[in-house]
Amino acid sequence: MKKTIITILFIFCTGLFLTADFNIFELSENIEVQSINNINLLRPCKIYKNKKIKNYKDKTLKDGKNISGKLTVYFPKEEAQYPLILISHGWISSKKVFLNMGRYISAQGYVVAIFTSKKMTRPKHWLKSFESALDVMLNKNLEEGPLLHNKIDTSKIGIMAHSMGGAGALAFANSHPMIKALVGIHPYNGASKFIENIGTKNEYLGDSFKDIQAATLILTGEKDITAYPEKTYKFFKNLNEDVPACFLSFQDFNHNDSLDMCRNLFSGGYSEKTFVLYSNLAKIWFDAFLKDKTDNLLYVKKDSKEFKKIAPLLYMNARREHESYPNYDSRNLP
Repeated sequence: MKKTIITILFIFCTGLFLTADFNIFELSENIEVQSINNINLLRPCKIYKNKKIKNYKDKTLKDGKNISGKLTVYFPKEEAQYPLILISHGWISSKKVFLNMGRYISAQGYVVAIFTSKKMTRPKHWLKSFESALDVMLNKNLEEGPLLHNKIDTSKIGIMAHSMGGAGALAFANSHPMIKALVGIHPYNGASKFIENIGTKNEYLGDSFKDIQAATLILTGEKDITAYPEKTYKFFKNLNEDVPACFLSFQDFNHNDSLDMCRNLFSGGYSEKTFVLYSNLAKIWFDAFLKDKTDNLLYVKKDSKEFKKIAPLLYMNARREHESYPNYDSRNLP
């Protein structure tokens, strides 16, 4: 009896330690990962500058129709099955902006596949590219080989995308119930007339996704003039009301601040602060809804002490005239 009590106390205290040890403002890797078709980048994000990775090449990680070039895949070295995360970029961009974030998420225990959409000037273009990327990865999971064979738990699939890719990801998940978790980073639902003349108002896909089964996290910022946050909020409002969902809008985060790309005055660019926070929020979300690890979900629950750590960063003051929208909203969080 005494031994049982000691064991229970050890497990309880260890659990508390592990939860308290997580810092949402710091990057922490748990698992050694390897890569396929990795690219050595000379870009603003330096988190892996001096950290080599075992890389393999696979020319078959492509489809030739809807994806430009080959997918880059990061996967845990240890033999086991892991959830799959598909990641893509936004308008006139490439997979390169997400390689470092993808590698970080993989180090939390995921197979991560990052791709460049062949067409990338309308949100609808990502419907076919997500379909192709998913097919490529599921086929690789079945194919005999030393790297990805039976590496993916096909019951646990998530997707993450930026801007137009984010709108495409929402629409893709809406018609694919096998997608269990989704992170939209500044998903595009329209902006100024100037921007909409270039990228449309997103009228083809729209912003109503009543059939979506994926737990959905939407991240945006008041500073974003490329994808207006008040229009992005409509994605959240029009989701399936039964799925877990969370919306966060930050005061000073611009459209591209979480991406590994050079800054510009209009839409921003790499900010270590934003990169780290968004990387960890994505980790928290995927952990909760693909692994049932919900302890750190407290960071997106408004009444928790953990939420108070990110609350000062949320949107409080309007930067321009626009219809009212909240800096936070959520529902059905476990």
